[in-house]
Amino acid sequence: MHFIKNIYRFISNSKKKNLAKELKYLLEEEFVYTYPEFSLEFLEQKTGADQNLINQMLISEYQQSFYQLTRRMRINCLKKMVKKATEDTSLNEYLSLCGYADTEAMIRDLKIETGLDFEEFCRYSKDLNDRVGGDV
Repeated sequence: MHFIKNIYRFISNSKKKNLAKELKYLLEEEFVYTYPEFSLEFLEQKTGADQNLINQMLISEYQQSFYQLTRRMRINCLKKMVKKATEDTSLNEYLSLCGYADTEAMIRDLKIETGLDFEEFCRYSKDLNDRVGGDV
């Protein structure tokens, strides 16, 4: 890891800025974290940058590693989906819309990020949304 940090220091500022812009665009405009194939390898293919450099850039820009950031962004996506959902929205719809391959991964991430299980999370999100009168 020390070696990677040293390489990161020697990359020109313009290359760092370009990579930061590209990652920001992919994450915040293209919402690539919702793609089923989203991974460090996926970002490497999209940006042409090394996976370790991408992770260092994410830590620098978002103060979170790739995995922490992915979890946070997917759970934020889930929050938005739950608030907009109708009664007949299925768990599989949530999974696919937020980029999860399986239920266990979503439940684990939800517990880590919020401390709630899925049912508690849905009740809390809908209750909060109803109390403030719409989108939170």
